[in-house]
Amino acid sequence: MSLDEGILDKRGEILQQLITECISILGKSDVLFIQIERIIQILKSVIQEAEKKGTGDVQPHNAILKGESLDRIIINNATKLHAPNLVVKVYSSATAWEFVDKVSRMCDLAPQYVDIRFANGQKIKDTDYGKTLGELGLKNYDVITVRKNEFDDDIPHVTLYENGKLVEKAFNIFNEWYDLYSGPNGVMTPESTTRFILGATNEPVSAEDKRIKDLFSMYDGNSDGVMERHEFLKFYETASKDRPERVFDNLKNHYIRGDLSKLSDLYED
Repeated sequence: MSLDEGILDKRGEILQQLITECISILGKSDVLFIQIERIIQILKSVIQEAEKKGTGDVQPHNAILKGESLDRIIINNATKLHAPNLVVKVYSSATAWEFVDKVSRMCDLAPQYVDIRFANGQKIKDTDYGKTLGELGLKNYDVITVRKNEFDDDIPHVTLYENGKLVEKAFNIFNEWYDLYSGPNGVMTPESTTRFILGATNEPVSAEDKRIKDLFSMYDGNSDGVMERHEFLKFYETASKDRPERVFDNLKNHYIRGDLSKLSDLYED
């Protein structure tokens, strides 16, 4: 076999190595503009050649950009007691920030309220957010531990009830919650209230839960099996007056899971 025949026989492998090296250089922070221009020209040539002669055994360029598929990343969900473990599929070219955002929301938390560590104890820090998972060394079957941090303890309390009624901004929040947790018919039933209890306390419940029965027994004034808007707002008015700490915990639970606008609304002038 001649040298030309040998090179032709390994054409796909050589092009694959060339593309991988080009992508690697583009990902470096110190790459020069003139290098970027040159690499782009090389990649254009490879793509044009592939369009003429077929890709052979060269991976599609979108697959190269995505990187290696990591389809068995095990998430040890330690954010709450007895939380089930999770399995995440990502690409090695995803950034650490994209990974943190995805995993935290799978655990019903906003990204700023999670502590994410690799099996060796290495923590994903803010300064890592621009790096790819490949750069951080993430591999298939790695176990990632996610814990809730304690930043929520620093959230200052605000007044929810004064002058015999809910303050306007608290009223607006709870009014929106009624729409959020109402059923398809626009009212809250015991079944749709299970989502409200989960959202407020992070605890899954059934429609037969004592808390739901007690809530309807006290605030379903005409005993028609639904809680109308004014009845729901009356519940929060009473609770904000008698148990403000518990109501504020409801707000924090929504905030920590990523409903950032609601709690911050109370601090605006």
